[in-house]
Amino acid sequence: MEKQGAAGRGKIFRPGLLTFFVFLCLPLTLAAGELTVVTETSPENPASGSLWTLIILADHPSPDEVLVQPPGLPPSLSAETMRTSVRIVSSENGSRLWTEVMYRFTVNGRGRVVVDPFAVSAGGKTAETAALVFDIAEAGRSRETLREALVWEGPAGLVLGQEALFILRAAKPPDPGLKLEQFLAVPVPRGVIMERDLPGEEEKPGGAVLRLKVIPLEGTVFVLPEQNVTAGDRIFTAPALRVPIRKGD
Repeated sequence: MEKQGAAGRGKIFRPGLLTFFVFLCLPLTLAAGELTVVTETSPENPASGSLWTLIILADHPSPDEVLVQPPGLPPSLSAETMRTSVRIVSSENGSRLWTEVMYRFTVNGRGRVVVDPFAVSAGGKTAETAALVFDIAEAGRSRETLREALVWEGPAGLVLGQEALFILRAAKPPDPGLKLEQFLAVPVPRGVIMERDLPGEEEKPGGAVLRLKVIPLEGTVFVLPEQNVTAGDRIFTAPALRVPIRKGD
């Protein structure tokens, strides 16, 4: 469920489960109190009129038990959307389920922006994110001229119970610092096992952004919606994916 807007401090958001995907080797950058929380932002310095994304990760497996209380927002930020998901975090010690809360804001004005800490609680534990600081970049060319298309590569058809691989590619390799794959929230269709992974180093020069392993268990068509992702000074569009599914021989 996607909620429009993010109110000032005093309104608590209770995330609901939306998506389930795999993301490997998550860097732990912040631990506060007993609950570990991590923040990710993109782009580093957004232009006026563009979108700025904030992801809050909490080391708790159940989104329904995670409460996020936003601070009062500075006037230069206008809340657009908030969505939640579960992320599988893999490390040398094994895998854990984390709750991910993604906010998107429209940035306006000029100068430095300070976002006060978000309060997070789950399972009787509490934490606060660190304050976030960024500078609004000077608006450049029209956003339309900065649009770039992404392309899905994969089989023309799927077979029930059999694994298939789809690769999302950009026309030219994105700047590694953009971490574009973090902001592609790929929903898992009903009746499908889906594993999300990063491309290998040998695939990145060819523009590979994301690898998606899919095993259909039921249904006749595998569908993913179109997505638009703002990263740095570019807007990437991942087209909708629609692939027929058939029974095996």
